[in-house]
Amino acid sequence: MKWENLGQRDHEMRTHVRDIPDEELVCRCKNITAGMIRNSILDGASTLEQLENRTGAGTGCTLCVRTLQRFLEYSQLREPGPGDIEFIEKRPHILDEDRTVDEKCAELPILETQKTDWIELRSIMKKTVTRGFPDYSQEVNEWIKLFLRWDLGDPEYTVHYEAIRDRETATLSRDEILTILTWYIKEERKRAGLIAQALEDGTLHALTQRLHDITI
Repeated sequence: MKWENLGQRDHEMRTHVRDIPDEELVCRCKNITAGMIRNSILDGASTLEQLENRTGAGTGCTLCVRTLQRFLEYSQLREPGPGDIEFIEKRPHILDEDRTVDEKCAELPILETQKTDWIELRSIMKKTVTRGFPDYSQEVNEWIKLFLRWDLGDPEYTVHYEAIRDRETATLSRDEILTILTWYIKEERKRAGLIAQALEDGTLHALTQRLHDITI
């Protein structure tokens, strides 16, 4: 199955991480497979930070972070049984299971307007250099990770986004802002630099500020 379908299969269709084949790509940015993730966990990686440091997975676009977290959570279940699929799905981040959506939104960092550098891709054979993909700051990468770990995404964002894409930020509700933020994060897998543009023109600052203001 192609990487583009992994997120849908793993998250939306609720496929258990134990059923992802070893050869399946989990992190496309770093070409890290499910087997490599499992081996790293067997070798002692017990936290997301350790897993990222040892394999490089989750340090690019960060779209695989939730899946990495689920690999870790499954590995820490002592006696996995018929109910462990529901158990894992209900706690994408065990420390936040009792917090409301408003509480999470109020603590989601406000992103300041900023310029994003781009990583160049060099082709030795063709002797060309092209602008490859955005190199987001640690602040932005951490913001994306929190958004995904706290399960704030709108699973129906592709449907909901079209109806609100031209609305003024000041008129958007909490859920509508989460829809737009989900669109930016999920569509970033295409490497179009949508988040970079939204950071530079102040869109993400306005959205995250509005989200904070209406949920505190």
